[in-house]
Amino acid sequence: MKGLLKASDVIDRFCGWAVISLFTLMTVTYAAQVILRYVFSTGLMWTEELTRYADIWAIMIGAAMIASGVATSTSAYSRKCSGEEKKAGFWSCSNSYP
Repeated sequence: MKGLLKASDVIDRFCGWAVISLFTLMTVTYAAQVILRYVFSTGLMWTEELTRYADIWAIMIGAAMIASGVATSTSAYSRKCSGEEKKAGFWSCSNSYP
């Protein structure tokens, strides 16, 4: 059982880095396309397709991470909320922002 949990943690970490890498790739290719198109009056034809596929894969991997409970972006909010606010489902607690 410990081996399975360790393998799951490795896969979760890999998926997190994959999503970060895919969003970075999308940002860089969009920026390169904009710069090439408006500054140099030319563009690369493959950047749109690469960005589209990177977006699709990032969404699929991210959705799988959310479904498995790995995504922790809301855990920072829930740690600062009181018990009653957690039960009520209020994610925008008054004390959640520093």
